[in-house]
Amino acid sequence: MAPAPAKFLRQVESQFVNTIVRKQRNLTDTEFENQKNLFLNSADLKQIILCLNLQKDGEKVVLVTEETESSNDNKLFKKIPTICKELNIYTLTLPEILEKYEGIDIDFQ
Repeated sequence: MAPAPAKFLRQVESQFVNTIVRKQRNLTDTEFENQKNLFLNSADLKQIILCLNLQKDGEKVVLVTEETESSNDNKLFKKIPTICKELNIYTLTLPEILEKYEGIDIDFQ
């Protein structure tokens, strides 16, 4: 569960939804609720909620993702980096985090 769950749910319904896609699809309220519930149970959102809870507990958090901010996939909800930016969660790609932290060696054979 996200910290401040009521506020978070309002953000999902307003800030995190891609309103252009919602209008293009002409979703009914019931269809939108179904899509919202799928999104709320998605791995993407669970990672974001985990980060919020860790931040609330004073942890420094970086969410590693290969997604870009650009919305070119016609999904109803915004991508991880865009949502994280709105929630002040720092994101890095895998190559960026490997470059940032010394001592991580990967040997492909």
